Amino acid sequence: MKVHPMWDAYPALRYELEATISLIDQQVTIKNEEVQHKIKEMLFSGGKLLRPAYSLLFSELSKERNPERARAVAAALEVLHMATLVHDDVIDESAKRRGQETLNSAYGNRIAVYTGDYLFTLCFRLLQDHADSARELDLDTKGMEKILLGELNQMDRKYDSNMRMRDYLNQIQGKTAQLFALSCYSGAYNSLYARQAYQIGSNIGMAFQITDDIL
Repeated sequence: MKVHPMWDAYPALRYELEATISLIDQQVTIKNEEVQHKIKEMLFSGGKLLRPAYSLLFSELSKERNPERARAVAAALEVLHMATLVHDDVIDESAKRRGQETLNSAYGNRIAVYTGDYLFTLCFRLLQDHADSARELDLDTKGMEKILLGELNQMDRKYDSNMRMRDYLNQIQGKTAQLFALSCYSGAYNSLYARQAYQIGSNIGMAFQITDDIL
C-alpha cells in the first residue's frame, strides 16, 4: 500500500500508515461493488493521512504501546474523516474531490449519505474491536459526537455572510479541530500526556482549517 510521498522521509511512520490503510482496505465490505470501489478510490487517492499519522505519532508516548491497537485507532480516525468528507460533498454539492468524481455526483445524494453512514459504523466497529475498556470507547464516542455536531453547525451556517469571527472559530473548533484533537488524544490515551496531546491537536486543527480557508 503506497502512501503520500511526504512520508518517505519517515520510513517507520510510513510503514505504520501503510499498515493502517491496509487494515481499512480489509474492513470495507459492501455488496454494491461500485460503491465499494468508490470508497477505496477515496482511500487510495493520495490523501496525506495527517490525522492517523498524528494518532500513531502520539501513541509512541505510551510505555505499553500496542501496535495493533494503535493502527486500529488510526484506521478508525481516517474512516471517520472519510465519512465527514462524503457528507461534506453532499452539503456542498461537490462534483470532484482530489481529482476524482464524488459519490454524490456519481450515484446521487441518497447513496452518498448511506455510504457516509456506513463509514461511521465501520469507525465504531474498529474502535469496539480494539478499545481497551468501555471508558476508552466512551471517550472516543464523545469526541465523535462533537465532530458530528460541528457538521450540523456548518450546515446551519452555510452561506452566512454575516458570520462573526467568534462564530467562525467555534465552527472550525467543533469539527476540524476536534478531529485533530481526537487523533492526538486517542494516540496518547494511555500515556501521561493525553490532555496536552488533545490541546496540541486542537491547535493544529485550528491552524490547518484557517490556512485551508484562506487558500
